[in-house]
Amino acid sequence: MIQYFEDYARVVFRELGSKVKFWSTFNEPDIFCRMIAYLNESAPDTAYRNRYLCGHNILKAHARAYHIYDEEFRPHQQGKIGLVTNSGYFFPKLENDTESVEIYFAFQGRWFLDPIFSKSGDYPQVMKTRIAENSKVEGLTHSRLPEFSPEWINYIKGTADYLGINHYAPFMVEPANKTDSGRWYDDSGIIHSNNSEWKVTSIGFRIFPKAIGGLLRKLTEIYDKPPIYIMENGMSSQSGVMDGDRIEYLYSYMKEVLFAIRDGCDVRAYTVWSLLDNFEWFFGYSQRFGLISVDFDDPNRKRTLKLSSYWLKTVIEEGHLVPANETIINLLK
Repeated sequence: MIQYFEDYARVVFRELGSKVKFWSTFNEPDIFCRMIAYLNESAPDTAYRNRYLCGHNILKAHARAYHIYDEEFRPHQQGKIGLVTNSGYFFPKLENDTESVEIYFAFQGRWFLDPIFSKSGDYPQVMKTRIAENSKVEGLTHSRLPEFSPEWINYIKGTADYLGINHYAPFMVEPANKTDSGRWYDDSGIIHSNNSEWKVTSIGFRIFPKAIGGLLRKLTEIYDKPPIYIMENGMSSQSGVMDGDRIEYLYSYMKEVLFAIRDGCDVRAYTVWSLLDNFEWFFGYSQRFGLISVDFDDPNRKRTLKLSSYWLKTVIEEGHLVPANETIINLLK
């Protein structure tokens, strides 16, 4: 698969690179590797192994594509290339429990980022340790998490011109006791849950704007202020074209992004998901993330601007955040 992706990347760079100047090799590999593993109806240990092997090969394939672009195409195409991961942000369920937050972030956010952005490369140490311990309990002779050779660690390290991130959901985390056999729960040893006080979107994601600011500051601290591109952030809503709830969501999250920039985070872009209502994973066309409504029952797929699209247009034109109520009042005049 690594070789196939290398061949594919070279063709795409050659044919489209004169026009395309911003590349993402993979989008949300942490999500689709998990889905591939668990939808295969494998035994739990096999599912975990497949998930980690998927991620391992993706990091190698990403690095191959990066070096191909860097060596063969960047000199005359002058573009940027990186990778986009999905990451929530985590808060302790138990007071002062900073350890659970760090461990869960290592297994979720840093799994794909440390090999590329950390100074040492490779997977987070806690991830390597706990997966190896679980693998030993399961009777395996080696860890389910594949190992990178020193050559691969150096080859992968630094293979990104930017750090791409998608953010949707915060979680509460707490430690889980080992089983009687000595096994870590879910490899990480951490239980995640939702906070009942947080509002919830129609798809089930919780709303807590401070999470995106916390994530940006965390990435800035860990990886020494990388250029960050927020490639997806938004909410699914069933409110139709008068989507005031989406405006409130975007306003509050964009405000936290601005606070993070004020605090020194190098955020280069914020991208709303999504321009159009579209096909959303297992949910099909039932979830509405778009700034523009699409009538999927209409053969012509009629499109109607939502209130949020007018709000975003106003924000772009005026160059600052506009409260939701001002937009609604102006449009209804």
